Amino acid sequence: MRTSTSIATISKALCAASAQLRNPGLDATNPHFKSRYTSLVGLIDALRAPLHDHGLIVLQPVSSPVAGRVRVTTTILHSSGEWMSSTADQPSGATAQSFGAAVSYLRRYTLQAMLGVSGDADADDDGEAERVAASKPAKVVKKSVTTAAPTAPADVFVVLKVSTGSTKAGTVCAQVLLGVPDVPDEITAYCWHKNLTTKLASMIGQRVRLVLVQRQREGKTIDLIEEMLP
Repeated sequence: MRTSTSIATISKALCAASAQLRNPGLDATNPHFKSRYTSLVGLIDALRAPLHDHGLIVLQPVSSPVAGRVRVTTTILHSSGEWMSSTADQPSGATAQSFGAAVSYLRRYTLQAMLGVSGDADADDDGEAERVAASKPAKVVKKSVTTAAPTAPADVFVVLKVSTGSTKAGTVCAQVLLGVPDVPDEITAYCWHKNLTTKLASMIGQRVRLVLVQRQREGKTIDLIEEMLP
């Protein structure tokens, strides 16, 4: 966390505001994971009045440090000019939908962490356990499409639909529709691994841990399913 040179005034304001802050209600439902959570709108609505009463506002600019990642910097600013700031980033995916989902996720969780509130039904939310597991060293596997190392960690999805077809080059490719954790959103990924495609097709409606990487195919950037982890 970064702060202004002095934080005496903002510290007093945050202490006073914390007495009014309450954990926001669970106002949204993830239809794929059948779990309830606090939406970004619900979180901001719950926090706005207590923060405003003590001269505090929240700024959350978004940036992309490298291709395929999104970064959110959450700054709590006091009317005195003092401030506190925290930055987090994660893979963003290749589509506008997956980018927006990553932004929403980072905004919600960094803001909750900085203000000491929680908008989850339980401590082990849809993703935290998997993110901890994903931090372990990845196993080395042979790749039929490319030998490049994965550019994204494993994430949890729910398999919604698997469709197979032939590319212009005559190779068989699967188009996989995936549900995204924590937000009512979907992304489309592609798979050239025959055995992995067969396994995914047998897991419709189930959660899976997948390593997705971005690749250029026929002039477009796509999400490619690189590996499925236990």
